[in-house]
Amino acid sequence: MNEDGQIDLELRVAGERWRASRHSTPARVDPAMFTEKRSTGMLERTMARAAQVLAAVTVVAFVGVIFVLLVRPGLPPGPAATSPTGSVGPAPTTSPTTPAAEATATAGPSQSTAPSPTPAPVTEALRNGDSVTARGVVMGSDQDELRICKPEGSLQSGHLNPTPPMTPACPEEVSVAVIGVSAATLPGWTPVGSGGQSAYIDVHGTWSGRAIVVESAELVVWRPTTDRQAPCSSPPEGWPGEPPGSIDGETNLRQLSDAVAAAPDQYIGYWAAFVDPVKPELGRVMVVGTVGDVNSAREELRLAYPYNLCVVAVEHSAADLQSIADALGPFTVAWRPEVDEANDTVSIWLPYVDDAALNRVGQFAEAVTFDPLVAKDAVP
Repeated sequence: MNEDGQIDLELRVAGERWRASRHSTPARVDPAMFTEKRSTGMLERTMARAAQVLAAVTVVAFVGVIFVLLVRPGLPPGPAATSPTGSVGPAPTTSPTTPAAEATATAGPSQSTAPSPTPAPVTEALRNGDSVTARGVVMGSDQDELRICKPEGSLQSGHLNPTPPMTPACPEEVSVAVIGVSAATLPGWTPVGSGGQSAYIDVHGTWSGRAIVVESAELVVWRPTTDRQAPCSSPPEGWPGEPPGSIDGETNLRQLSDAVAAAPDQYIGYWAAFVDPVKPELGRVMVVGTVGDVNSAREELRLAYPYNLCVVAVEHSAADLQSIADALGPFTVAWRPEVDEANDTVSIWLPYVDDAALNRVGQFAEAVTFDPLVAKDAVP
């Protein structure tokens, strides 16, 4: 790609991201969407949070494009793409000279079959030498720097997008460096402008400062992100069924949403689950968590939603968790506290957990889980 083509590509990417941030929320409600978000209760709050993240990332990405165009137009093109084999090759001779960075990357399996990460309690910070895994997209070049991040838009329709959106760079605020590996050996590496990006991959290695010394990398299996089972057994009369795919079904779903949202001190929210994840043809169930009496709540909500409904007891109400999320703010692109109804917590997305993050959570630790880009591997 010549210089003019590179400039056109990068300006087009920035323009598309800006236009995406201007789109309005659809007026119609698709019942399937409630199986495709991690925190599915309180639709309006989730969309507002998404708009905050998109706006923040758009600004960072646009500034990155301008920087590339004005300051660094002369960088050599990135390495040629190779057929993705799913494993990383040996480290280039230009890797950093720290002892950890001099480690040679070893081959890994062709595909990752690990489930999509879910928020989990974290009680200790990452330390140098820890074995870690990061799931995301690697961007950059060998001549400059390779970084891994989870770009907005990498999840589409509840599935991992096998071809992540092309973006100018991984903003430093939401990424970490990956070292000890050549870009062209990463699975699905595709040249973009003066650098390139990988497919959606799992990167395994050793934590060293704010970087991962890569030991292996593999493609992430394209799979649904929601496969939880409803916590209720089938009622004696059997499940009444899912709502129809019509305006009547949408109306009932909106009535359920309104009823739950109208009592934030009583309910935590609602989310979708399967009757049996192994047999998705059996249908989905809308689950509602309440801090009040389960039987009374079920009878009340059935009037709004006379379909598959499961009401369970939870420890926190939406008001409880939202007050904690607000106290842990402000919400930024690199620190995203959000109410996670299905897990009865406030989940915080961040690049990695350090001592500062643990100290910031402080007294709210009991009600908080972290959802980091880079996570410490479980000890066998």
